[in-house]
Amino acid sequence: MKRILYASLLLLLCNGFSHASSESHLEYLVDLLDAEGQLAGLEEEIRVDAVVTRFYRRRGFKTIWDNPARAERMLDELNRSREEGLNPEDYHYSYLRKLQAELISDNSGRNAEFELLMTDALFIYGYHLLRGKVDPRNMEASWNYTEAEIEEDEVINRISLLADDGGLLDRFIQLKPDDLLTNRLRRGLYFFRDLQAKHPFEMINDNPLLKPGESQSVVNSIRKRLMQLTLLHDEGGQGDQYDDGLATAVKQFQRLHNLDADGVIGGGTWRALNMSWQDRINILRINLERSRWINRSRDTKKFVLVNIAGYQLYVVDDGKLIWNTDIMVGAINRETPIFQSEITYLEFNPTWTVPRSIVNRSLLNNFLKNPGYIKENDFILLDRSGISVNPETLDWTILNRNNFPYTVVQQPGEKNALGQVKFIFPNSRAIYLHDTPARALFSKSTRAFSAGCVRVKNPFELARILLNDESQWNLDQIQAVIDEKKRKRVYLNDPVSVMLMYWTVEPNGARLIKFNPDIYNRDAKLLKALDAPI
Repeated sequence: MKRILYASLLLLLCNGFSHASSESHLEYLVDLLDAEGQLAGLEEEIRVDAVVTRFYRRRGFKTIWDNPARAERMLDELNRSREEGLNPEDYHYSYLRKLQAELISDNSGRNAEFELLMTDALFIYGYHLLRGKVDPRNMEASWNYTEAEIEEDEVINRISLLADDGGLLDRFIQLKPDDLLTNRLRRGLYFFRDLQAKHPFEMINDNPLLKPGESQSVVNSIRKRLMQLTLLHDEGGQGDQYDDGLATAVKQFQRLHNLDADGVIGGGTWRALNMSWQDRINILRINLERSRWINRSRDTKKFVLVNIAGYQLYVVDDGKLIWNTDIMVGAINRETPIFQSEITYLEFNPTWTVPRSIVNRSLLNNFLKNPGYIKENDFILLDRSGISVNPETLDWTILNRNNFPYTVVQQPGEKNALGQVKFIFPNSRAIYLHDTPARALFSKSTRAFSAGCVRVKNPFELARILLNDESQWNLDQIQAVIDEKKRKRVYLNDPVSVMLMYWTVEPNGARLIKFNPDIYNRDAKLLKALDAPI
């Protein structure tokens, strides 16, 4: 049977479909595709062959791309996938343009091939817009975000109906994410592609150190780079002197790259200045993909977004940013994971049961050197029955990490490692948001210091926002609870969604883009997957 179908296909191709209508030829190809899994002799593969064959059988092999205007509009949309950071060639774009030209010029008889490939492209591109090209579960072991629901029969029926009533492409365009973050990343992608086309990138010869007020020949190159990035305008600054106007622009540039904004151009600033246009384009494409991953998880009215790579926490309400604060995240060897959950309660004046790994790694050595360290830092020791043990009665000369049988708990207070409030959201990794006594570390531009949890710079304000009841939980009332130094758990009336994500680029202000350090080295793996052929 397969050989008969293949022979029929060759005969039809050679005779320009003169012996069959468009629908009957389409039926031949669908039967062959169903039998073989692919169409031999075609330059491009039908990538979702099972879906395409079901689609055409369901609609009785009625075509949807025989309208030239509709086909042209769809091809334009495939080409515009570049604006989403995607590759039009994943959707047969060049080959479809070639087939289109043949059909227009000489009616080559390849209508059915064009039909199938166009529909294949429609399904693939639509899926990518809804869920992303790369499966996030292959990138993030802890991934648990809500995905866009795709019920195959429903999708097939809806596309068929939309094709018949003329609304297919209008509805298809609506699949593109339309949130603030995605739109700003698109604008950034356009800006850097335009910059790449108009101003080929030139490396700047770096120097060991350059301070405001100094004169070096490289200053003109720095000035040119910042003008290209729209951070500096040509208003009299010229020559080799690193003047005040340039220093102001350099400080803004440093802030936009998570660097200390001191105007001193050292190693980190040189590397950022020499980040090529293509590197920036790739980073924007990577983060547009991450944006698609959570496209259906942002529908909630109010949520907390933690940007691990940017060391920032945002509160979004009804699509608007209402508050943000600095955070600290997991160190390189204790990465903060990517996942979503719901904040269900807050705990004021929390205790901290110290993980065994931390006891063995650092605390036990302090105890052995000075048992008084336990009381000085508000720790208690609990035996296996949960009974408090007086550290002064222990023989510390015989204790070590292999025979230390006690649970270490830090009591509420200013010295507590969790600070004076923590925010709990159920998860299997014991990750939560919390205050910290190590507040001086927030002055650092790089803040990957924790053991995995997220430390919040302004936790009392976050508590006020989440509790959302000024009559009972304004800042003065929160401080009064803190001052009692008693453990108190407060449940939210309405749990608030929390989303831990990893954005290595994000909007800054009304028009600028901020590039964050890839602290966990995740971008390269995602870019490779994004650029891989389907």
